[in-house]
Formats: sequence, C-alpha cells, structure tokens
Amino acid sequence: MSPSSSISPAGHSREKTADDAEMASLLGSILSKILSNEDLQHSFRQVLQTVLSEWAGQNPFKRLSAFLAANAIPTLPPAEDKDQLRSEMAAEIGRLLMYHWQRRAHEFRENPQQAGVQAAAFITEFLENTDFSEWKAMIENSRESRLHLFRTINELIPEYHGKLLVGMATLPALISIAANGLKIFLETQLKVMPPDMLFEINSGINEQIDWTEISRVINDYNDLKTRVHVGSSLAGDGVTPALQSLAAAILSGIAGDLDLEKMTEARIAGAERREAIENAMSDVMTRFPEFAEKKLSGRAAVFNARLRAARNRLKTISDLPEENFNRFLKEVENSFDALELADLITISTDLIVRVMETRPHLVAETTGKIAATIDPDSLEEAGSALIPDFFRAIKPALTPLMPSLIHGLCDLATPEDGEEDGETTEALTRLGRLLGGQNVDQ
Repeated sequence: MSPSSSISPAGHSREKTADDAEMASLLGSILSKILSNEDLQHSFRQVLQTVLSEWAGQNPFKRLSAFLAANAIPTLPPAEDKDQLRSEMAAEIGRLLMYHWQRRAHEFRENPQQAGVQAAAFITEFLENTDFSEWKAMIENSRESRLHLFRTINELIPEYHGKLLVGMATLPALISIAANGLKIFLETQLKVMPPDMLFEINSGINEQIDWTEISRVINDYNDLKTRVHVGSSLAGDGVTPALQSLAAAILSGIAGDLDLEKMTEARIAGAERREAIENAMSDVMTRFPEFAEKKLSGRAAVFNARLRAARNRLKTISDLPEENFNRFLKEVENSFDALELADLITISTDLIVRVMETRPHLVAETTGKIAATIDPDSLEEAGSALIPDFFRAIKPALTPLMPSLIHGLCDLATPEDGEEDGETTEALTRLGRLLGGQNVDQ
C-alpha cells in the first residue's frame, strides 16, 4: 500500500488528501476556542472526567491513566475579543464542513453503492435488534403518565401567565423579522433579476428533478389506493364495502358524544368570519378603487384562462383518433348509471312534493318576499336594455335551431294516437288564443 492511501473501515480504499492535516488542525483550533470560554472549559473537564471514570471502572491501572489524562488538559486563557473569536470559529467550521463534504463526495464517486450498503447495514442491525412490541408497550403504558404531565403543565400555566404572554408576544416580532428578511431578499436578489434569468433558474431546477421517478411514485400511490379499494370490497359483506362500515363506525363514535348545538354554532361562526373577511375586502375595494379595478379585471383574466383550458380539453377529446374516441364513448356509456340519475330526479321531485304538501305557501311566500323587494322600474329598465340586444345578438346562432325546436315542441304537445289529454288540449287552445290576439279565458 502506498503512503498516500489507506483502507477505510468499510473495506474500500480512498486517497488520503492533504486536507487530513488541515482538518485535524481545524478541529484542534475549534476545540481550543470552545475551551477558551471558562464555563465551557469547566463543563468539558467534568464531562471528560465522568467518561474516563466510567471507562476505568475499578481497574487501578485504568483509574491512574484516567486521572493523568484528565489532569493533562491545559487551562486555556480566556479570549480577549469574543466577537473575533466567534467569527474565526465560524470560518473554521465552514472550512471543516467543506473538507468533510469533499471527502464524502470523493467516497461516493469511488463507490456509489457504499452509502446504500452502509445505510442498509445500519437499518438492518437496528431492525433486528429492536423489539417494536416493547416500544408499543411503552407508549401504551405511558398514557396516564403523559396525561398527568399535560395536566401538570396545564395547572402550572396559570402561575406563569405573564411569562407565557411575554413568550407569545415575541411571535409578532419574529414574524415581522422573517417577513422583512424575505422582503429584503426578494428586493435585492429576485426582484432585480431579469425575467429570462428567473425563468432559466426555474427551468434549471425543474430539469434537475427526475420527473420519471415522480410519475412512478404517483403510479404506486394510485395502485395503493386501488388495492385499498379492492380490499375494502373484498372485506365487505357483499353489499356494503368494509371502508364504508369502518367510516360509519368511526363517525358514529364521534357523533355519539358530539355537541350538535356547539357544532352548529361553530359552523355559523365560521360562515360569519368568512362574511366579515369578504365585507372587509369590499370596504378596501371601496376605499381603493384602483385595487378594486385590478382585482376584478384579474378575475376576468383568470376566468378566460379557465375557458381556454376547457376549450383545449374539449378539442383534445374531439380530435381523438376514431378508435380511441369509440372506446372513450363506450367507457362513458358503460360507466354512466342512468338508474342512479333517475333515482336522483325522482327523490328530488318527491322532496319538492313533500315540501309543497307540508308548506303549500312556502314557494309563493318566499317568491313574493323576493319580488316585493325588487324595484320594478329598475327591472323594467334592465329588461328593456338587455333582452332586445340579447336576442338580436343570439339570433344568428339560434335561427338554424328554431324550426327543429318548434317542431319538437309541437310533437311534445301533440297527444299520441288514441290518447286524450284534456289539460294539454286546453293549454294549446289558450296558447292559440294568445297568439291570435284573443282573450285566453274566453
């Protein structure tokens, strides 16, 4: 073996760099600076004496060696300029880390698998020698102890309200400092960069990401969700999936001791908080018209972007090759549950009928209250201004549809052969009188 190389504990050779002596020198310098603090020096001596005492045990030769080693540490004079000392120590720690990272990078280049082997060995030994049932037992048995700790802390808080408030009062200052620091960084760094440079930075970051691996993670996650769903179906009773039964049991346990009145109050309070925020935003928009202008115009731009995205999505579907398009339609047809939609419509109509039977005048009263608050003059002006222009604008698009629409309405209103529908006949008669300029109730 050459003098310039050595065998690492892992069994593979690595080149000894000239940084070894520098690293040793840096470590010694950092340690000496730490020990130049009298309190740290005293603590270090005590720790070292304890370690050496544990190592020596009752062996007289080891005890003598430990005594000599502990007393061989020189007493360093205190530092005169502590700020300068901290600056020098920070620089030395930086250089020490740099050398360490260089060495680790060299080791990874020489043996890329070594880090994985070492980690696997560590994890394997940890798992083989760790009984998680004991950890589980410790957690379960510590429940009362932990609760007692929380209760004790809770009881102590009232005695130290002042300190607690002072501690919490530092949060605004910390948040302000962080916000100002971020503001300074954005203003002095990112804000002054040209847009193309910012894009290149963002592009460079994205190019370094292995999106293939991310897609594999998404695939595995989707597979996991599917397997859980299949497992829920297999573990169910053939009618109800096991997940539904589990969720029902959990929600039943929650609902059994839930204060519904407080829950309702909390939901109302949440809605009123959102209302207060919206009202505050409206007040700000009233006070700052330019802000309102930009905010509202920005919403239109966002809506336009969503429209373009929806248009492109529909165009993609429309441009699918014939084979893919047919499979797509077949899957939609097979997936669409017409019975469920029919049940939904039936239940909705039954609900409307029940509401009308229970409160016959509910719709009329509610509609009347709304109508009573509408200014008829404003409504007339809006209708006169909007409706003619609307139909004039939409006429070119709807004109080709009118014949089919009218024929369809006529077919819909015409009774089938052999069927008599007095109500439909009466309605058509009244419509004819109306179109002929006659009194519909004659």
